[in-house]
Amino acid sequence: MSSVIQSRWTDGSMHKHLKGRYAAERRFRAFGFLAVALSVAFLAFLLVTMLAKGVGGLDMAFLTGSDSTEAERAGVWGALKGSFLTIVVTMALAFPIGVLAALYLEEFAPRNRWTDLIEVSINNLAAVPSIIFGLLGLAVFLNFMHLPRSAPLVGGLTLALMTMPVIVIAGRNAIQAVPPSIRDAALGVGASKMQVVFHHVLPLALPGVLTGTIIGMARALGETAPLLMIGMRAFIVTPPQGFTEPASVLPVQIFLWSDEVDGAFVEKTSAAIIVLLLFMLAMNGLAIFLRNKFERRW
Repeated sequence: MSSVIQSRWTDGSMHKHLKGRYAAERRFRAFGFLAVALSVAFLAFLLVTMLAKGVGGLDMAFLTGSDSTEAERAGVWGALKGSFLTIVVTMALAFPIGVLAALYLEEFAPRNRWTDLIEVSINNLAAVPSIIFGLLGLAVFLNFMHLPRSAPLVGGLTLALMTMPVIVIAGRNAIQAVPPSIRDAALGVGASKMQVVFHHVLPLALPGVLTGTIIGMARALGETAPLLMIGMRAFIVTPPQGFTEPASVLPVQIFLWSDEVDGAFVEKTSAAIIVLLLFMLAMNGLAIFLRNKFERRW
């Protein structure tokens, strides 16, 4: 046996094997670097193109003005306020319901076929195209419940339906990451199941839950298709003063301006995209900050 091992080192086969393994590692690193470089290049191309076309239109009149048929008077304040009101409704509904659903499925639900069916359904809902949720919001909130059309309330309800499965999945992953020893230690000193979950498991899982929630909110903020289906593409001159007043949102405003034949709207469209990207980058930055601040390594 020892002579066989010795021959592998002396006849060059082991050297050839190591050389092939190192070459495979170098190829993997090259492909990984190429993937990262392509992602950064696309982002840089988007930012440079939008800045070149739209930075000239970013002024106070644009940021404080509302929609107009004249490009010189058009602004994003109405759409920005509509986006804020819509995302508030989405957050107020999707976050508590999504977190409670994740806690129940992970900590309290019995393990049977019905629970498995619910889990598979939630995973499938997270992959459903957003326009399907728009059709659902149109049928339920407008045609059946007769809620006001083009309102941030209906937009937030529709986006909450779309965001909730993402929060449930992110919440379950964060709860699963809490070590079982935390639960065992709390139960060992006499804590009830509810105390274990709400005093120990949920606070430790909260950074992961918040990170998934904010990323889900950022995705909802950039959605256009479901909001088009519930009528948030109307021409709204006055900024909304409440959740039930007609409003537009930034993605829809960008879509409408990009369809204008007047060439002056090209600059307004690029400027609105810059505002939307800054808002989304801020939300993703907040997610990274929360994850780094509250993250614990076990």
